[in-house]
Amino acid sequence: MNGKCEHDTFQLTEEERAAVFTALDRGYFAVPRRASLSEIADELGTTDVEASVRIRTGVDTILKTYSCE
Repeated sequence: MNGKCEHDTFQLTEEERAAVFTALDRGYFAVPRRASLSEIADELGTTDVEASVRIRTGVDTILKTYSCE
């Protein structure tokens, strides 16, 4: 870490937060996976594509916040 973060605050949209934590709680990130993207999308009431976008952008924000690179 270089001490200067591009993203100084950890901010997810409500949709990103719901998607990331639903995915985490349901085992989407587990190896092997315990939940599919379709299952996550169904729980969120959205399409697979939108669920994927929300998870990926949320994880991207989290990683950038903590990597400070």
